Amino acid sequence: YKGSIDRLLPKIKSLYTDYSLATSDRDLILHRTPLVNLLSLDIRDVNGLSLDSEACIKDRIIELRLLVGSSGSTNFIDLVDVIGASRALKKIVLDGSNLDRRTDSKRSPQPLLLKLLRPLCKKKQIELWQENFLINGKVDLNLG
Repeated sequence: YKGSIDRLLPKIKSLYTDYSLATSDRDLILHRTPLVNLLSLDIRDVNGLSLDSEACIKDRIIELRLLVGSSGSTNFIDLVDVIGASRALKKIVLDGSNLDRRTDSKRSPQPLLLKLLRPLCKKKQIELWQENFLINGKVDLNLG
């Protein structure tokens, strides 16, 4: 079983993870999947990235999907640092599919997150998108 997975890892181009994946497991998978250029992470996981995972994102990831949840506060400093140092990133997607559907939090991503990402994405010429919110699509980087 393990051997067959080991043979597949070098061929994977997209990696979707969730908050339940241990940091060490995510690091190992990123290290062993050299073709990955699309990465989906729970936004809370950005703060726990190892230096190797940060380097992978900065050097290889073209599209970064961030699962935005309604629970817990997030420190966006590490996220801003990773995006700011990225050499490959072309698109960020804020994904609200983890939000509680019974609340009004699906209206838009966290205002602070958009306030931080808009100018950074504009400066780095990175597209910013939002999905699974009440308003979806490409975010206007000239607002806010």
